[in-house]
Order: sequence, then C-alpha cells, then structure tokens
Amino acid sequence: MNTLLNQNQEQNMREAHVADFLSRRINHPKLNDALKQLEDTLWQKSHPDIMVLTGPTGVGKSTLAKKLEQRIQERFATDMRRQVDMVPVLHLSILSAGSSTFNWKELYSRMLQQLSSVSPQLTLPFDTDEMMLIDEPIKLGRSAPTANSLQSALGKAVKKRGVRAIILDEANQLLLGHKAQEQSRQYEILKSLAASTSAVIILVGTYDLLSIQEQSAQLVRRTRIIKLPHYHRTDKDDWESFCSSLSTLISWMNLPRQPDLLHKAEYFYLKSAGCIGILKPWLDSAYEYCREHGLDQLDMDVVEQLAPENRSILTILKEAQAGEIRLQDIPMDELRQHCLLGEKDYKESHHYRDGDNHRYGKPKQKRRPGERHPTRDQTGWRP
Repeated sequence: MNTLLNQNQEQNMREAHVADFLSRRINHPKLNDALKQLEDTLWQKSHPDIMVLTGPTGVGKSTLAKKLEQRIQERFATDMRRQVDMVPVLHLSILSAGSSTFNWKELYSRMLQQLSSVSPQLTLPFDTDEMMLIDEPIKLGRSAPTANSLQSALGKAVKKRGVRAIILDEANQLLLGHKAQEQSRQYEILKSLAASTSAVIILVGTYDLLSIQEQSAQLVRRTRIIKLPHYHRTDKDDWESFCSSLSTLISWMNLPRQPDLLHKAEYFYLKSAGCIGILKPWLDSAYEYCREHGLDQLDMDVVEQLAPENRSILTILKEAQAGEIRLQDIPMDELRQHCLLGEKDYKESHHYRDGDNHRYGKPKQKRRPGERHPTRDQTGWRP
C-alpha cells in the first residue's frame, strides 16, 4: 500500500515539475527591447493609429503580445477596480476562414463578444446619453448586421469600455490570397477601424505585414513598425544573449542530474534558427519525455530525436533574411534624388515601366463610327 502511494506521489511530482516548466516564459533581451518600444510608443500622446510588431516565424511574437496585454491590464488595474466594466485591451487572434476574402463581420462580432456585448444579431444595445451599456432585453433587428453597422457598434462599445489598444495576433492572415489593390483596401479598413474606435490597433504577424509600407501611403505616416528579430550568430551580443537564455531554460529543469549543455550551444542555435520561440517548445518536449520515462538527466539522443528538421529551419531562416532586407531603409542620397526629380525625370526613372507612359502622353482620339483610317487608297487600273 505504501509502495503504491509513493509511486502516485512521485508521478504527481513529475507531472507538477513538467507543468511548471511548460508554463514558464523567459524574458530574453530582444523580447524586452521590443516590449519597451511597444509600451513607449503606445503611451505617447502622439501615438500612431496603427502599430506593427513583426518578425520571423517562431521568434516569440505571440508571447510578446500576451506580455503586452498583461502590462496594459496592470497599468489600468486601479481604474478597472473603480470601473468594473472597463476593458483596457482587446486581444484576438485572426482566424483564416479558408475563403478568398477576409470576413470582417466575423472579427467585429468576436470583438463585441469579448466586450461582453449581447449577440450582434440584435439591435445595438448602447445608451447614447450615458456612459453605460443597456442590459434590458431588446428586439431582433429586421436583417442581419452589415460590416459597417458592426464597426459602428464596435466603435461605441470600445469607447464605453475604455479600450486603449486592440491587439490582433496572426494579422498577416488579413492579407492571404489578396492582390496588391485588395491589400490596400484591407489597410484602409484598419484605418477606418482605428478612427471609429479611437484605440491603437496593434498588428502582430510575419514580415508580410511590411506591405503596409508599399500599399498605403496614408497609413505610412500613421503607422509605427517595431521588429522582433531572431538572434544572429555573428553578433557577439546576440550570441551571448542566446547562450544566457539557453542556460536559464536548462536551469529550470528539475532533474536529479542538472544537464550542462552550454558546450552544445551551437547545435541548439542552428536547430532553432536563433529563435527562442522555437527553442523553448523543443526543450518542452524533450524535458517532458525525460521526466515521463524516469530519466535522471536530459538525454541528448532524445533532444536530437525531437529537434526540428533542417529543411524547416532553413525555410524560417530564408524568411527572416528576406524580411530583414525589406526592413532596411534607403540611403539619404536616394531619397534626395527622388525629392529633386521633376516630372520628366520621374517618367524616366526605374519606378515607371514602359507600360506607364500612357499616363503622360497625349490620349488617343477615338474615331466616330464609319470614319476611315487616314490612309492612301490605291490608284490605277487593277485586273
């Protein structure tokens, strides 16, 4: 009986240790730097309408978004106790519906539900005279709500709830399958959403979100881009930070024999692309396996067996490198050249293709029905 009890206690202890490790999140330098930039920008009186947090896959953007949500709630903790219906931050993940167009109505409905609003199928339950929501039963609307009516309802709800920021994770889903012109429309909707809610829209996603710099000139001046890059092996500070993060993660493992894996830091870097968001889940799986099978230390054979595939890591690295190139600014000389160009030089610059010349040439005159081409008719006798 005592033996069985001891076995159950040991099993419960192992499960508790695993759960503790899985729940831990490391505050590494790049994450802290990006978080500080987000907070500093968000609380400025001259804050932008839209903020973009971008970085490669697996770098920890979603973890940072959750951390930002927590910090916003902590900042308004006193106000939330005084005003019980206050919701200072909305945090949602964009869902891909699998269709060619993004469903804004579905997103607005989810936001309203998170604000504890009644069903969007009902007429808007907002008192326009007092800063409160009406809890009385209301009648069904005559028709299903439109995207415009839901956005209007959301704008009122956000203002009444005191929402300061709307965090949209996986925001690159907004652009999937859209051409350049359609992407521009998506950004215009975001601009309209920011204006109607008076809240800062924070887009979290991959480098695809950088198209905001290319598709909407109006949004460029209303947007601040904050990057969360991966660690670079060739950068001394980056390498030291990565090794320090690896050491911290290993120290959290509750094992009979503490593993010393810093001599394997190069291997962990290569197989995680320098992304803590890839390294941590990988170590989660290895640690859980070792604890469940009663191993007294972290077995490198298990670590290698559970490591990401090289081809997958290469894809992530290529994405990171391409994104970092897009983030690079242009030289001042190039900017000066474009500022001083005249119309003639603009037409001849590489930014205008040959097919664009019709913008500057004289438009062709269409002939009236029955009007012939001004060509010479053949004369003389023909057999």
